Amino acid sequence: MAAVRAQKLGERVIMLGSVSDDDNREDASSLFYRRSDQLLRVQQGGLRIVVPALGMSLDELVAASGVSSIVLDLTYACEQPDGPCGRCAGCLTRAGLLARVGSGGLGLAPRQR
Repeated sequence: MAAVRAQKLGERVIMLGSVSDDDNREDASSLFYRRSDQLLRVQQGGLRIVVPALGMSLDELVAASGVSSIVLDLTYACEQPDGPCGRCAGCLTRAGLLARVGSGGLGLAPRQR
């Protein structure tokens, strides 16, 4: 879907936000992105996939970006469609990051079930 949308907009690159911490998931590994990039270059007329932070950990990316804990409070990475759930791997990773950067955790609270 992203490739079709990118082409309609005249874009030549799809930039993704995975980090090295995600490499344990097959669909976020460097091999997956390399093969997806190769496929899109052939199938979608040269469209590229770029993953600039893939060589960095989440903590390294946050430190390099200079993003504030206030902004991080407003994010979520839930794997559930109506997240944040507070229990999935994405939510737990985010909670760990917020604890490490000293965030007050005032942003999006987990949904109540």
